[in-house]
Amino acid sequence: MGTNYKSIAQKKLEELEKLKQQHAINPFHPDFDIDEALGNNKEDFPYTLQEAKEKFLATKQHLKAASIDFYTRNIDHFFSHQDIANLHPGRLSSEKVENFLFRGGISADSIHANARGLKSFFNYMMDKRWIDRNPLDKINLPEKKVSYHKKMLTIEEFHKLFKTFDEHQAKISKEKWYRTHHRQDWFKPLIATYFYTGMRLHEAAYSPKLDYSGLKGLNIMKDCSVFYLGPTKREKERYIPISKKLRPFLLDYFQIRGWPTQNEYVFIHEGGRYDGMPVRGKAAREAFNEYCDKANIDKTKTMHGMRHSRITQWIRDGFSVAEAAQMAGNSIEVTANVYTHLAYEPLIEKMKRLEADD
Repeated sequence: MGTNYKSIAQKKLEELEKLKQQHAINPFHPDFDIDEALGNNKEDFPYTLQEAKEKFLATKQHLKAASIDFYTRNIDHFFSHQDIANLHPGRLSSEKVENFLFRGGISADSIHANARGLKSFFNYMMDKRWIDRNPLDKINLPEKKVSYHKKMLTIEEFHKLFKTFDEHQAKISKEKWYRTHHRQDWFKPLIATYFYTGMRLHEAAYSPKLDYSGLKGLNIMKDCSVFYLGPTKREKERYIPISKKLRPFLLDYFQIRGWPTQNEYVFIHEGGRYDGMPVRGKAAREAFNEYCDKANIDKTKTMHGMRHSRITQWIRDGFSVAEAAQMAGNSIEVTANVYTHLAYEPLIEKMKRLEADD
């Protein structure tokens, strides 16, 4: 097969098999040439990790410059530390990756960040069949310390976010280039849905990769008093009451976009190149981050942090752990382990009552 590496030979065999099934080649002909049959595409098979990196980065050019820079620095640092830029991909070992990740003086957060960048690179090589296994699979990463409070959006920040959105819209609406799709009518009702229901990103917004993603008209029940979610990430059906604080955002939005039919997505783009298409999770996250930045809200606040905020608030408001878990689509164990320690106010109130009885 013209190579000493199993992954490359396997890929060539698969391509030859396809050509044979299409009757495009006759591998039994005395003049048969493998390279000629494969179109002389030897360059498709990188012989060094450096070549593989360049091909990988070529697929990332659509990303922001900061993301491309992250992958470039991450991989280059790995190559430099282990002196493996000219190593064939098939000889990449878990030991080399582990030596890089666990070098002295590196925090758990840094280890996870480095692993995240390398994982994407390794998965790309796996998809291309340049390596037979992901070297990260055999490595146990240290437990990452998570600060939920830093990610959670407060009610004050929520109002500040929407105020900033309104101010920005008022400002740009006076520009000559302003069009319908610049209004982003979906932004406030969608973000409010996340904030008041604790839904996951693609339970409310759309993803073409997930069958269950994106709220539709059929998910809104009882005259906009409850959301029904079919089996999603945890394969659990659930109901989430629509609070009196969320309902006005939805009803005002439906006055603009019309009430969605059973199979229509709730949050859609209006005008522009995406007119009528459902709002994707990526667009929702980018808009959230953009307006958080404009509002000078700490960068630690995240979309998923609103889920943490809501589940914690439910427990503070008196919902049992089982009820909060049911609405969140979590297990009772996860809800108890993660969110009860965040809802510390009931403990304070109980202590005050106990002390008053002394």
